[in-house]
Amino acid sequence: MKLKFINRNGHEQVADSLAEFIAAARDGELSSDTLVFDEQEKRWRKASEVLEFRAAADVQIAAANLDALPAPSAEAEGPKVA
Repeated sequence: MKLKFINRNGHEQVADSLAEFIAAARDGELSSDTLVFDEQEKRWRKASEVLEFRAAADVQIAAANLDALPAPSAEAEGPKVA
């Protein structure tokens, strides 16, 4: 799966996988207003209208939520066995 989009510098960029597309979103290369080429409809669309971008946003939100969780305490680890 290749995803073509216009990066923050105005250049066309191709992500060769969903993971690469998610990394580009995480790195700020695209936002909800970024143009992404929809292969099925053969037209450019805003990233916010593209399922893959919404999935990338969900991954970023989930990762941020995990980072915000407190570290487990020693008590939460259970008793130590000698």
